[in-house]
Amino acid sequence: MEVWLNQYFPTPYPVVVRWTKKIAADKNDSPQIKKVGYYGECAYVKPNAVIRISSRLNREVSIAVETLMHEWAHAVVMPNERVWRKREKVGASQDHPDEFWLAMGRIYRAWYDEGGDEESRKFDFK
Repeated sequence: MEVWLNQYFPTPYPVVVRWTKKIAADKNDSPQIKKVGYYGECAYVKPNAVIRISSRLNREVSIAVETLMHEWAHAVVMPNERVWRKREKVGASQDHPDEFWLAMGRIYRAWYDEGGDEESRKFDFK
């Protein structure tokens, strides 16, 4: 799936996908989210966009696929490094801006409505 995403939904930075047991929640999150953590996260770690997926929460293939699509949409709209640093410095970082939802919609539609799930099987995963 990563190869398919990379071909049809390129990102401004190379993407590294890592599976981890748990992704800790932020300090301001609800007690429930703090207990289970996040399904996934995408962050800029120079020079890559790093996507981390929780293996604990993404045990079903369908959930893992949706989580990867969600985090990939973040990577697609990730601003350049200068903009990223400025937004974080002033606390203006918005997790899900309109651009994110547009990217997510395109990925979702290509996967489910336009045969992306079938097409991704054609790639060689060696």
